[in-house]
Amino acid sequence: MFDVAAAVEMDHAACESLRANHASHPAKHAFPVIESDLTLAATHKYVLDRIGGSQIDLMIGGPPCQSYSQIGTRTGRWINDERFQDDSRDRLFEEYVALVRELLPRFVVLENVDGIRSKKNAYGEPFLSVIIRSLEELGYSFRIVGSPERKYLRLNAASYGVPQVRNRIFLVGNRLGLDLIPPPPTHYDPTTSIGKRSPSARWPWLTVFDAIGDLPPVLAHYTKTHMSPEQWRYYNAQNAKRNEGADEVPYHLERFHAHYEQLSPAGKAFLDFVKAAPGEPLRYHRARNQQLSEGVNGMEHLKRDATRFEVYDTAHAVAQQNGLTFVGKDELKQVVQHMEQSLLKETQNPAMYYGLLNEARFSYVAAALGKTVVVKREDAGTVISSNTTMKVPDYRLVVAGGDEFFVEVKNKYEKLPKVQHTFTDAYFSSLEAYAAAFSRPLKFAIYWSPLNLWTLISADKLPFRNGKRAIGVLEAAKINEMAILGDMTIATKVPLTLRLLSDTAEPSTLSAEGEARFKIGGVELFCDGERLSGEDCKLAWYMMLYGQWSELNQIPYMDGKRLIALDYIISPEVWEPKQGFAIIGQLSGMISRQFQQHTDPDGKQKLIRPLAEPGKFGISIPDGYKSDRLPLWRFTIEPNYA
Repeated sequence: MFDVAAAVEMDHAACESLRANHASHPAKHAFPVIESDLTLAATHKYVLDRIGGSQIDLMIGGPPCQSYSQIGTRTGRWINDERFQDDSRDRLFEEYVALVRELLPRFVVLENVDGIRSKKNAYGEPFLSVIIRSLEELGYSFRIVGSPERKYLRLNAASYGVPQVRNRIFLVGNRLGLDLIPPPPTHYDPTTSIGKRSPSARWPWLTVFDAIGDLPPVLAHYTKTHMSPEQWRYYNAQNAKRNEGADEVPYHLERFHAHYEQLSPAGKAFLDFVKAAPGEPLRYHRARNQQLSEGVNGMEHLKRDATRFEVYDTAHAVAQQNGLTFVGKDELKQVVQHMEQSLLKETQNPAMYYGLLNEARFSYVAAALGKTVVVKREDAGTVISSNTTMKVPDYRLVVAGGDEFFVEVKNKYEKLPKVQHTFTDAYFSSLEAYAAAFSRPLKFAIYWSPLNLWTLISADKLPFRNGKRAIGVLEAAKINEMAILGDMTIATKVPLTLRLLSDTAEPSTLSAEGEARFKIGGVELFCDGERLSGEDCKLAWYMMLYGQWSELNQIPYMDGKRLIALDYIISPEVWEPKQGFAIIGQLSGMISRQFQQHTDPDGKQKLIRPLAEPGKFGISIPDGYKSDRLPLWRFTIEPNYA
């Protein structure tokens, strides 16, 4: 049995699998899983520091196969794509060779797809030949018994008990001068005649049913991964519909047959195999997610053709207001002229423009926080009522658990904290009347823009003093209900650091003026000095971009006059180190900054609503999230009505 010295892998899920599979092994067989990118100089050095100096018997590697595969960027519409004419992934094997050069293990094994034999470099040499030559120059032999010319093995996984017909290329080299004896197959193709089967193959190829046929059937559905209890209840209801085939749709037969005729014989054979029973229409299921992805909650605007419906409703309202009709072209031109004049006038009205901007900001915040199921623009379209003094609130919200309420959005941009937001009786009563007609609560969402702070206040909790309703930011924070939308305050250790690593193959020498131009060769993120990886990097980067820490320091690392790396370090201006952490902001505030970046990309307000959907905003933090390297403190602030 080998004692594994270390494993290097940049994919978080793969690292978690390695850790889980080896966690129960005896201590002498446990090994560190280095979750990092081997192309980074710092990672390369770290690996050598951990295992350098020891005699390594065997080193196994598998460079990414995407650029070599014959069903990826080397086929179809990708063939002439400039991005893949000089694919940097072709040369990732160089990282493996570089590590072999440092460690000089007795044996090396490298595995990849069949396409690595045919993919060639700019000089017309197959990459497989380049790899073999690079390792031979280090003293490795690839001689194979019975194949004096071939220096690699081409093995079919099915011939060794794997329930899948899959050919793979293996390089097996050694520095001991030994010849490799190919592993004899243990399984045979049942369609091969007895006389042509290998004597060592005792069993027929396994089928997938042989391997997992005893497992219970699994229905397609959303999984519970990273979902809150409220989200799970909602999606579990969706699961029931999907399992009953509620989203099953018949194929468009003409398109299907056109597609069928363009397929290869193998493709036609597959569709012939899975076709429906005689007399039954061929059907398919709409694609569905298997889990909610981090940072994306799926919230989108429902598709509605604004150029047909909204513009018609608006034009009709303008015509009514000006005593016009849609009888002829002349009348229609007059309607369009009135619409143009109105639009030009209102775009010059800052109060109107920023009011609409703030309303849009709230809709994105509410959708991105994670606990809102529906956000509907309420004050749009026609409303008919006997109470003509009613005022329609800005939004109707439905949150996880089924609660529904109306929200009126306000923006307070004056100097804080002494200023108060005041509501006139007529304004307040007109909104309450509309909410009462639907038997739904009314709430006010106030954006205190100087503080980048959102508060959500129930109408019945607004203070009534001296004949008017008014509230200041401190009192609003006390009875804030933003938590029902999923808002929380986030804190972590100080500082957060972005490190840019200089590409060692490019010049980065310090000039006489103290400047060093360099090409970025890698990026690393740190929290309180701990290097981050995987999902922690996403969270840290989001907080660095949109959190409220503002203190920025830059630290260069030099090797003589050569720039090695540059750190961007952020921290709060004031914090208590003894506490061990510092607040970096509220989720709603971070989403608001992200919204601002999308609507005001270069300091000039260009959009009222971002082009991206609300589901692309914010960052998902799983309920059970734990990390030793990026510890988070999450505070959910409940309203205090006392």
